[in-house]
Amino acid sequence: MTDRQQLHGKDAMRAARSWAEAASVDELKAYALAAFEAMTPQDQAKFWFHISEVEF
Repeated sequence: MTDRQQLHGKDAMRAARSWAEAASVDELKAYALAAFEAMTPQDQAKFWFHISEVEF
């Protein structure tokens, strides 16, 4: 196993939600932007569409 284990699907979301519960607001903002910037343009578009459908 490597230092950085890669998770997929539901395991990745479960781990991300667990991390997010303990993260500070500054960490949440920094990681959200960094993750978005690391996505391909196609994945950015899909993500943007997904979050635009969420009701507040």
